[in-house]
Amino acid sequence: DRFEGERAKLSQLQVDVVARLANALGAELIRAESLRALREHPDNPDAIDLAMRAKLAVLRMDNKVGMDEYEQALKLDPNLTRAQAGLAFPLANLAGYPGATDREAYLDRAERLADQALSTRPDDANFLFAKAWVLAAKKQTEAAILEAEAAIKSDPNYAAAYGSLAAWKGLAGRAEQGFADVETAIRLSPRDPLL
Repeated sequence: DRFEGERAKLSQLQVDVVARLANALGAELIRAESLRALREHPDNPDAIDLAMRAKLAVLRMDNKVGMDEYEQALKLDPNLTRAQAGLAFPLANLAGYPGATDREAYLDRAERLADQALSTRPDDANFLFAKAWVLAAKKQTEAAILEAEAAIKSDPNYAAAYGSLAAWKGLAGRAEQGFADVETAIRLSPRDPLL
């Protein structure tokens, strides 16, 4: 597209360019997500909807709600890989709560679910990151770093993976190596409250 306007109204022109870009990107993202949902399981939109709501709950740190919604999604569709990998996150998070009595059971199940999702698509960045998250919760920091690096190799724009990778490098005694990862995470997602 071409944009023409007066220099005096450059800021308004910039707003127009950004708005058009946002609309174009938004439409493409919606189309891509719709195609992915159809590719995964066109017969079960309720399971996909539950998995998407669960992901939002986990991002809001409401792990129990996220876990319940992922469980409901898996009851509707036991083979929904996004729910398998997604459920690994709240299980690992809940295992880390002080006084968690089901720690080992949660972590074992989380790892099985992440592995199950990875068995279908071994290069999927989300599934690799789920595995990394579980390994970190199991205090297997070096293994978590390797999985996070694989997730980033699969998706170089995965801000959360960069942020977690930096934290795990710090835990492994290599904090200086993580500085670039933190900077990349912030550059990729500057308003992300979790970074």
